[in-house]
Amino acid sequence: MLITYTLSFIFLCIAGIHLYWAFGGQFGKMASVPSTVSGEPLFIPGPLPCILVALAFFAFTLVLHLPEIFIYNLDLLPIASWILVAIFAFRIIGDFNYIGLFKKVKQTDFAILDNRFIIPLCLLITVLLIIRN
Repeated sequence: MLITYTLSFIFLCIAGIHLYWAFGGQFGKMASVPSTVSGEPLFIPGPLPCILVALAFFAFTLVLHLPEIFIYNLDLLPIASWILVAIFAFRIIGDFNYIGLFKKVKQTDFAILDNRFIIPLCLLITVLLIIRN
């Protein structure tokens, strides 16, 4: 149960950060976007993508708590939990260019943030999800 609530807290914090950005907050926003070697962001996150990411993390939290909400056994929940494991494991691995352990661009603000915080957080989430499953 502690693992479920820990994961829920992490997911809700991430959702909250994305909602903050969606409604105009700027702190940390551009540092969280992958950029080229010259510092140009690969994309500019607008309000809608930030809201969609926040909704995804709310959905992840819901998946964790569905067994508590519904008394009967939901056969799809183990599959959904393993899909979450895959999502975060793939995030750790990355795209081999700008994101993840095997990225080529390593000296941007995002790359440094990715190495110090995001990859370890994704690893923690992945391990907690595996233990929980």
